[in-house]
Amino acid sequence: MRRRLQEYADRGVFRGYAEQPPRAGRYYFRFLWLADKPFKLTYEPASGTLTFTNVLPHVRARSPLAAELRQFIEGRSAPSLPAHRRIDRRRARPGCSNRRGTLQVEVVARPGHHAYGVTKSVNLVHEIFLHLHSYFPEYLWEHYDVAQD
Repeated sequence: MRRRLQEYADRGVFRGYAEQPPRAGRYYFRFLWLADKPFKLTYEPASGTLTFTNVLPHVRARSPLAAELRQFIEGRSAPSLPAHRRIDRRRARPGCSNRRGTLQVEVVARPGHHAYGVTKSVNLVHEIFLHLHSYFPEYLWEHYDVAQD
């Protein structure tokens, strides 16, 4: 799992990649990626949960944006998606939760599929950003300083 994240950093996908000391059985990672603010990823080996804790700030739990993103995330397992874009539910399960006004994105990998979970969690966040660019660019303008052109 950690090696897979390091591979993304080695290929230049992530910048400023750093692993922080584990605490309470969880591993913590920080890196720059789709924006100029660092992403935080938590990995819990016991449950196989990979959580992007700060990827969608200022998204209230009951807002229309939260509902749309929940539906989008759950839809990443739809059989209608091409296999290379789909998250295979036999190997991992996508989801999200709201914590203090931030929508957290997670993938729970089944035993033996944690490296798959890393790949699919990175792909999921990338697809979320593409979706936001297409349908909610104002969110990216406001919270990620993305250019408005």
